[in-house]
Amino acid sequence: SNGGDIMVQVTVTGGTITGNTVFESGEFGSDPAGGGVYSKTPGFSNFVTLGGTAKIIGNVDSDYEGNNYASNLYLGDNSAIQIREYGDNAPAEGMSVGVTTEYGPYEGTPVTFAAYVEPTDAKYFFADNEDYAVAFGNDEDVCGEGCLQLVVPQAEDYYPVRIGGTKISRFNKDDVLRDGGSVSFDPDTNTLTLNNTTIGADAESSLREAIKSELPAGKTLTVKLIGTNVIGRAPDEEYEEYTVKTGLFIGKGMTKAAA
Repeated sequence: SNGGDIMVQVTVTGGTITGNTVFESGEFGSDPAGGGVYSKTPGFSNFVTLGGTAKIIGNVDSDYEGNNYASNLYLGDNSAIQIREYGDNAPAEGMSVGVTTEYGPYEGTPVTFAAYVEPTDAKYFFADNEDYAVAFGNDEDVCGEGCLQLVVPQAEDYYPVRIGGTKISRFNKDDVLRDGGSVSFDPDTNTLTLNNTTIGADAESSLREAIKSELPAGKTLTVKLIGTNVIGRAPDEEYEEYTVKTGLFIGKGMTKAAA
């Protein structure tokens, strides 16, 4: 306590917080209480310290009409993420955290404190609101020496590859499905890696592709398979169980979903 101000701190450096639902807390964007972690104490400062392989994913806020909205780590007023507390507990491969902010979201909303933040830390975080992404910024008016903040992806941020209907961008390429890295994409080699995952068909596409490549002529999509990967059946039996428009499968262990 300092002059009536209290610092509240929660630390998560491993494990998974997932599958939780908070009911009837409001529509997304108004007051979506975190289904995973809720950090808000009016008038107080709140630190959510994250590191290691912590996962806060797959949690939702359900409104009065039964609509579900992603709400994993909710940052209320005076709340922010702290990475590498005193330089320790750096994020590690497999970490994945979805973030919702009380104010906004809007372009440039900070989600971390500036201390100990590295540009590469952004790949471990994503915005629960799919219109935004998390990126490193160093605008002195917002972040000082640098922090993670919400940004709006632009057309040039996306690659011409989709998986299960999910667009791949420079923001999610290391963890496309936001589950800790079961799907990743290397734009330098045009290699899509599936690591023990299940991919459904793209319901918004007329061809119902599970994997779709629109790489330019002369470019080939390589799909690398690790472990057992299930490529889901398209809803319409007129189409193949999976479709890769351009590419070469390499590796072993792919199986098809049961009919």
